[in-house]
Amino acid sequence: MDQSSRIPRLAHGRPLLDHLVDRFPYFDRAAWGAAIADGLLLLDGRVAAAGQRLRKGQILTYRMPDVQEPPADLRWSVAAEDQWFLIANKPGNLLVHRMGKSYTSNLLYLVRNAGNPAWAAADPAHRLDRETSGLVLFAKEKRALGAILALFDARQIIKEYQAVVAPVPGARVPAEGDQGMIELPLGRTNDPVRGQIQAVGVPGAREALTRWVWGPEVAPGYHQVTVRLETGRTHQIRVHLAENGWPLVGDKLYGGPAAVRHALHAGTLAFVHPFTGEPVSYYAPPPDDWTGLWGG
Repeated sequence: MDQSSRIPRLAHGRPLLDHLVDRFPYFDRAAWGAAIADGLLLLDGRVAAAGQRLRKGQILTYRMPDVQEPPADLRWSVAAEDQWFLIANKPGNLLVHRMGKSYTSNLLYLVRNAGNPAWAAADPAHRLDRETSGLVLFAKEKRALGAILALFDARQIIKEYQAVVAPVPGARVPAEGDQGMIELPLGRTNDPVRGQIQAVGVPGAREALTRWVWGPEVAPGYHQVTVRLETGRTHQIRVHLAENGWPLVGDKLYGGPAAVRHALHAGTLAFVHPFTGEPVSYYAPPPDDWTGLWGG
């Protein structure tokens, strides 16, 4: 399978290998070097060398070997777009970035190769777990990426999620409309059974704040919870809810009841646009398979 792109102005004069590592991070330097050595990279139809200097407008082609990639749901869509940003609506069971053999079955690859040249340099400003559906904000250029990351650092991006949980026996079950804040520092640790996970209060744990509003019972023993992140730690919602005795339906790492995937959906993104100064808000409803996760 051949994949082609045009060399942009900013890459003019750069060595091919440096450009590949920066522009296509799903391979590291050694892997791209091996691909070049195997003759899999072409510039304007000719086999390229690692140190070859690029020219603006050249056509770079990668003769990608056939690889059996893990199953993934590729049905992403564009929720909104302007000249600086793209809001992608990600299905469950799709990585944001490449991992393992998911060279093309990841959202970054799909966005960059969606056939619109304006998206070829897009970068995601944040991540969602593979099984989490919902909105992912992409910046179309480096200036826009820097501006939106500054808003994330200043906690000026509203990220709101819908979750469905199954309270464990003995856990407090709030009344509909109750709300609160979970303040438990999180850090990475190694578990002998689950491998590398996030845990509360381990050495190096960082501040983590999660607001929640208890919603209706969507099926016997299953409750909807609206969650808003104040910080953005890995697996934050999943760990915080599980620590309260409210594991996500389908959460394979943190104790939820079995389902095809976990029931977490990033439905709302809102912020003051860094270039127009206008408040913007984007919403995507849960996907079609949502109620099927708990048999609703």
